[in-house]
Amino acid sequence: MSKAEFQQKRTRDIEKRTINDWRRVLNLVEGRRVIYSLFLATNHRQNAFVPGDTHATAYNCAMRALGNWIEDFVRKADSAAYEQMKQEYEAEIKQLATDLKNVEDD
Repeated sequence: MSKAEFQQKRTRDIEKRTINDWRRVLNLVEGRRVIYSLFLATNHRQNAFVPGDTHATAYNCAMRALGNWIEDFVRKADSAAYEQMKQEYEAEIKQLATDLKNVEDD
């Protein structure tokens, strides 16, 4: 095996291991909550442009890039996981709103 072939094999092995790591994290509800919180923090689906502020725009672009990088791994590991995380998050927010209303009514 040549050095180039060895490097290619090693790269493929690392990629497989990384995808398996993401799968394990996505199989845990806690892992999905952490990853979805990163999506929210990066605003990866929002417009990054801030009129008149190139520094803020650059920062937002970097955050979006990070969010997109995370989403890429999530979708490679489990294509349904993003929607699952979104649904779990929305259900939790709905439950929190209901709980808050019940507390206010007491």
